[in-house]
Amino acid sequence: MNKQKYLIMGITFLILIAITPFVFSKLMNAKLNKMVENLNKEGYSVKLIKDKSSYLKTDKVFLVDIPGDKLNNQLVDNLKFKIETTFNNLPVTKVDFKGVLEKIDLTAKEYNDEINSLFDKKIKFTAVTPNFKVYDYKLEDINLPVGNAEVNIKGIKGIFEYSDIKNNKLSIDDISFITDNLLIEMKNIRNNSFYKKNNIKNENSFDFYLKVANNNIQINNVKISTNSLIDKKTSVISKISFDKFISNFLNMDNFMFNINVLNLDTPALIAVANEIDPQKRDLLTLNLLKKGLEINLQSQAEKIEVMNKSLGFYLVDANLKVLPDPNLQEDIKTNNLKFLDSTIHYESTPEIATLFMNLFPKSAFLFALAKKTNGKVILDISLKNSKLLINGEEVK
Repeated sequence: MNKQKYLIMGITFLILIAITPFVFSKLMNAKLNKMVENLNKEGYSVKLIKDKSSYLKTDKVFLVDIPGDKLNNQLVDNLKFKIETTFNNLPVTKVDFKGVLEKIDLTAKEYNDEINSLFDKKIKFTAVTPNFKVYDYKLEDINLPVGNAEVNIKGIKGIFEYSDIKNNKLSIDDISFITDNLLIEMKNIRNNSFYKKNNIKNENSFDFYLKVANNNIQINNVKISTNSLIDKKTSVISKISFDKFISNFLNMDNFMFNINVLNLDTPALIAVANEIDPQKRDLLTLNLLKKGLEINLQSQAEKIEVMNKSLGFYLVDANLKVLPDPNLQEDIKTNNLKFLDSTIHYESTPEIATLFMNLFPKSAFLFALAKKTNGKVILDISLKNSKLLINGEEVK
C-alpha cells in the first residue's frame, strides 16, 4: 500500500514537473503578448518575424518600428529595431531582450544611406525584466568615425519602469567628440525622467569639458531639471545650476538660474501650441495672457572673475504676475499697466552693477537710484496698480 502511495506521489510529481514549462510558458507568453498589444495600441509597430521556441524555452524575434513622433524628434521619421526575446518556461524566471538598431529613416531622405552606413549594427542593447514592468537595460559602447572626427559613448545603462507611471533612470559614463584641434566631452551623465498623466519631470546632471586649440572650458556638476504640472492650469518649473565654471576668460562659482511659469490656462496654451499660422498664433497668445499667469525668476553667482579680475557676486529674485484682464490689448496701447503686479530684488557688488550698465545702458537710471551699503548695490523694484516704486520711492 505504501509502495502504491509513493508511486502515485512520484507520478504526480513527475507530471507537475512535466507540465510546469507548458503552463508557465502560457502565462509568460500571455504577458508578452499583452505588452506587444499595448505597444501597438500606443502607435508603435511590433511584429513577430521568427519563433524559435522549444518546450523548455521561449525564443521569439520581433521587428519594432518606433515613429518619430514618439521620439519627439523632427529629424527622425522612423527607427527600426530587431529584438530577440527569450525566457525559460519555468517558475521564477526572467525575460531577456537582445536588440540591434536595423535602420534609421530620416525626414531628409537624401541622408538615409550615409546615416545607416555610419550606424550599421553599432547600436546594440540588452534588457532584463522579471515582470514586464521594470526593465534593467544596458547598451554596448559606441564608437562612430565621422569624417576626421570620432564620437565615443561609454557606459550606458539604466532602469526603466513601464506602467501607468513611466520612470527612466539613465547613466552614461562618458560622451566625447574628438578632432585634431577640438575636444567636447561630457562625463558622469545622469538622467531621471518621470511621466504620468498630469506630471512630467526630467532631471539631468553631468560634467562638461571643451578644448579648442589653447582655450579650455570646464563646468563642474551641471544640473538641469524641468517639472511640468498639467491640469486646468499648467505650470512649468525649470532649474539650471553648476558648481564651477573655469575658463581662460571667465570663472565663477555656484551659478543658479530658476524660472517658474505658473497658472497658465491649459486649453488656451494647447491652442497656441497647435496653431501654425503666425497671425492666428499671436491672437491666441494674447488670449492666453488675458487669462493671467505668474513668472518667478531667481538667479545668482559667486566669485565671478573676468580676465583674472575679481568682480564678486550677483543675486536676482523677481516675481511677475499678469493679472486676468479681458481688456489687455487696450490697456497695453494706453500704457495702463494695472494688469501687472511685479517685484524685483537685486543685489551685487559695484563691479557687477557697472558691468550690467555697460551691457544694458538703459538700466543706468535704475542703478542711479540703488542703495549702496556694505559693499553691495541693492535695488527693490515694485510695479503695482500702474505705480513704479524703486527702494520705496515712487518714480513718475
